[in-house]
Amino acid sequence: MICPSCQTNNENRNVFCNNCGTLLKDTDSMVGDTKSPTLSFQFPPEQPPHVENSAAFVDEEETPTVFGSQVAAKIPPATQMAQPNPQPNPQPPPQPNPPPTQVFATTKPAENVQPNPPVFNPVIPPLPPVSQPKSGKSLRLALVAAVVFIGLLAIGVGGYFIVSKLLKKTEILPQTVGMFVQSKDKDKVDEIKKQDFTNAVDGKDKLLKDEGLTKVENNQNLILFTDEKEFKTSDLRLVQLDTIKPDGNLKQIDFQTESNADKAEIKRVKLPENLANGKYAFAVLEGFLDDGKHKFWAFQVTNSDKANNDSILKTSTVSLKSKDKKKGDKTPETPPTVESYVYPKSNGTILRSEPSLTASKVDTLSSSDRLFVIKISDNTTVWRKITGYWANVKTDDGTTGWVFAPLLKK
Repeated sequence: MICPSCQTNNENRNVFCNNCGTLLKDTDSMVGDTKSPTLSFQFPPEQPPHVENSAAFVDEEETPTVFGSQVAAKIPPATQMAQPNPQPNPQPPPQPNPPPTQVFATTKPAENVQPNPPVFNPVIPPLPPVSQPKSGKSLRLALVAAVVFIGLLAIGVGGYFIVSKLLKKTEILPQTVGMFVQSKDKDKVDEIKKQDFTNAVDGKDKLLKDEGLTKVENNQNLILFTDEKEFKTSDLRLVQLDTIKPDGNLKQIDFQTESNADKAEIKRVKLPENLANGKYAFAVLEGFLDDGKHKFWAFQVTNSDKANNDSILKTSTVSLKSKDKKKGDKTPETPPTVESYVYPKSNGTILRSEPSLTASKVDTLSSSDRLFVIKISDNTTVWRKITGYWANVKTDDGTTGWVFAPLLKK
């Protein structure tokens, strides 16, 4: 049966709608309570029968049925019960909106009537709180905190650079013209003393014997301070002192200079490699090697791990002054170039232990023996009216000795 109010489909035996409790049938002929159904149905209190007028009771076979259950109480018909002083039935006080309940009242037992199943009320978990937009006050506080953080960060970074600059050691640089060596920590400079010579060969010999030269380690920096008035930087040579020979030959090392950012007159010397232990000089050679105006800034390299400077030495030559020849004097023949290969002019050339005609004999050479020139002697010898130097040579088999240079050819 369709409820006229909520359109719920109900069973035909229902008197009230299961959903909204609307009356579905005429209940005038029904026995029992025809009020709106409730969740728990209760009968009114059972009234004991009156026996004063010997009234007949209701037939025991007729029993009301509620929700499919039989009620044991036997209710006599109202027409057969004598009521002294009949009173109107008191009406129960109104109840506030009782929940709907299905009630059936029939004169005969109902078949296969089941009570309504319990109503399922699912528990719905509470929804998570919805984040509300921050108020204007919260935004202002966040903005103030961000500004404070940025300010503190800027102060910290600035303080770091200021403290770093204060803690950084001040670099010491030379204040006068000359050559200097700067310490590893750049907190000290030592001047390399300048010495003047007329004969560069004599000057070389003096400097090699001087044990008071400024000492330089490979972890130190060489600094040149020049105003370009006394000499030009392009005229300066870095010479290995023991390579200066009387014939004008010498060996020098190329270098570069880099101007200081604060003062252009101060230049740092850049070498291609570290130097081997030994004595060196920045030199300005003016005039003849044996007669000129030569300036030397000599120093000594110590604590080097290099054996020699062969990879960076370059041969150079300074001319000698022509001298008036005395009667019978002869100019020595030009010796072969150092670090070159030569051959004896004839078979039977003697290889001696020292650059002297009286030195012991080491070996006898043939014209096909290739000889490597190691160095040239400082002294000259006259042999068979020929004046010449001696060449210190090395054969292909490793034998070394001295050969009178005029007896050699390229």
